[in-house]
Amino acid sequence: MSSSEPSFLELVASLDITSLHPGGRKATKELLDRLGIVADDYVLDVGCGTARDLVELVQSKRCSAVGIDRSEKMVEMAQNRIKKQNLQDRITVLKGDAQNLPFINSNFDVVYIQSVLLQVDKSRVVKELARVLKAGGRYGSLEFAWSDEPDKPLMQRIMELTGEPFVPLRHEEWKSTFEAAGLNEYYSFFTKKAVVPYPLSEIVATEGLLNTLKGVLKFATLPLATRNRVRYQTRYMRWIKENGKLGYAIYCYRK
Repeated sequence: MSSSEPSFLELVASLDITSLHPGGRKATKELLDRLGIVADDYVLDVGCGTARDLVELVQSKRCSAVGIDRSEKMVEMAQNRIKKQNLQDRITVLKGDAQNLPFINSNFDVVYIQSVLLQVDKSRVVKELARVLKAGGRYGSLEFAWSDEPDKPLMQRIMELTGEPFVPLRHEEWKSTFEAAGLNEYYSFFTKKAVVPYPLSEIVATEGLLNTLKGVLKFATLPLATRNRVRYQTRYMRWIKENGKLGYAIYCYRK
């Protein structure tokens, strides 16, 4: 893949029909509900992608928020979405690195991150997230988690297929990582079933028929080579289901 071509994550995000986060949109909703976000809160979404979750959050809670993503293309798509929804006064999206956040200490009431920690230096990023969180602020994560010993061959296959790092932890290891950053748990949930958007029937169940049809139409307009690439790279979703050892967890902590 040349540097000018979109990454796997950018390609899937451009279809705008599904979240690659484990547990789907239902799990994202539970995470955000558990964080108890209200109108006065200042929220940070780390790895915001195209800002779909962030826009819906701000629309429902009337809070103010910042999103950050490493992908320039994702940031562009997010800014277009925010402008379309006329939310420029409430949401700012920046290109940046989760390992070196461009924010002062104790800046946010709520910080959350979804399926990003498995791609980075986990301890370093969590400490950064804790740094920018106010005392008493809430932190949330939605992550893939092993129910047993990690399947290293599966991780390697997924990384080779998608071109993205993929290193989940076991449930208790995630907890230890958050606690080491000085965060205190108030809610966690773990299931051995890693719900991922595969096959198409599960996308329909998550997104609804209309949104799924819109995404299918977008997919149909892509060049044949790109469509084949998406089909090829999304095989890892089936591998996860067949493996049976990879679940997901929701974590909510206070600083």
